[in-house]
Amino acid sequence: KSMGRSVSEMGDPNLAAVEEELSSKLQTKASIRAGRRGGHIIIEFYSPTDLERILSLLLASIGDQKATPVPSA
Repeated sequence: KSMGRSVSEMGDPNLAAVEEELSSKLQTKASIRAGRRGGHIIIEFYSPTDLERILSLLLASIGDQKATPVPSA
């Protein structure tokens, strides 16, 4: 089963900006894949320590009101 089209394939500049911001803040490759009714956010990690670091960042940011909302197309 395919995970859908990448942001670059969709040509959505708003999602591309979010993808870039995720990668920058998490300091690892992050990608957004869109399907017909939903999609996936894929965050890469390269070791157990890297996974712990990324999870720590994500969990610390839950409820963070500074997150940039994605404008609807």
